[in-house]
Amino acid sequence: MKIHFIGIGGIGISGLAKYMRFSGHEVSGSDMKATHITQRLIDRGIKVSIGHDAANIPQGCDLVIHSAIIRDTNVEVVEAKARGIDVLHRRDALLRILKEKKVYAVCGAHGKSTTTAILASIMSGSAIIGAES
Repeated sequence: MKIHFIGIGGIGISGLAKYMRFSGHEVSGSDMKATHITQRLIDRGIKVSIGHDAANIPQGCDLVIHSAIIRDTNVEVVEAKARGIDVLHRRDALLRILKEKKVYAVCGAHGKSTTTAILASIMSGSAIIGAES
């Protein structure tokens, strides 16, 4: 499956993009500026475009996932819908991805990301963590 992420430089979206790449999908994305997060994605073989442009959506794209800050008027969202590509908000994509999986959630005031990373390591599984770990 070919998946394009709009707002890929955000911490939540970048984690989801890495997970999908790790799961064997072809992943691309765009963001308004280059950061250390976008560079890490590029280092992992993900094509990242800086700036939003309809041309960023690859030919043969199956799904577009966007962060909460991206509006329906975004040029990439408009282009995806015009091409008949499914467009999902990050939370809805997570629901689809995790529907058939066993899910563990960590909550609290401090230490959630560290605890989640430790649990993922102990359980030898993959994890979607809304922070750098």
